[in-house]
Amino acid sequence: MNQATAMQQTPGGGWRARIELGLRADGQRAVLAKNEHAGPLVVQKPFYPEGADLAHIYLVHPPGGVCG
Repeated sequence: MNQATAMQQTPGGGWRARIELGLRADGQRAVLAKNEHAGPLVVQKPFYPEGADLAHIYLVHPPGGVCG
C-alpha cells in the first residue's frame, strides 16, 4: 500500500491539520484504502482522468478551499 502523510503547522495560531492516506491496487484500479484525518481536511472521492491505475484526489480545507 502506498501512503502519504501531510501535516501543516503554523506558528502563532493558524489552522492545524493532519491527514494520512493509503492507496491500494484493486484489480486494475487504484483505490483509496485509508483516509484518516484530524482537523479541517476532507478528501473528495478519487477520480481517474488518466486511466484506472492513476487516482487523482482533491484535498480540501472546507473553510479555505483546495489545499493541493
